Amino acid sequence: MTHLRPVPVADSPTWRLVYASTSLIEAGPGAFRAEIADILASSARNNRLLTLTGVLVHNGSRFMQLLEGPRECVHFVMDLIRADTRHERIGVLIDERAEVRALPDWAMAFLTSRDKELSHLSPDRLETKPSAEILEGLVTLSERCSEMSVPLEPPPGG
Repeated sequence: MTHLRPVPVADSPTWRLVYASTSLIEAGPGAFRAEIADILASSARNNRLLTLTGVLVHNGSRFMQLLEGPRECVHFVMDLIRADTRHERIGVLIDERAEVRALPDWAMAFLTSRDKELSHLSPDRLETKPSAEILEGLVTLSERCSEMSVPLEPPPGG
């Protein structure tokens, strides 16, 4: 299936979307690292084309991701994310207009629930880091996603 990529409009308002999902990536260190590296590399590349920024948080069993950018681009990527077989039971937690980006300089970053700072920046190794409050908030949100009964979509056929 071919996806037509939206073209970002310069003056589009910023949109923010946060979702949580259940990870289906095998826990073995080699396999997990390879899958995460693949996700981050393709996300950073695609996000730059779509003028999106964001961070992916993983806490061992769940993903949480924040995406920011033009609404049509955020929703286009969310459609691709929903089709990704490396996770299931996707629940959107936030889908709203944002006054400013929380992570304006990151094409895609990765954070684990054990981190208090980034364990991996996008491949271009951006120097800009968000405030400690943003990092702590993302970690806290990730931990809560495991505890909450978020209205998640059932897996296909389930």
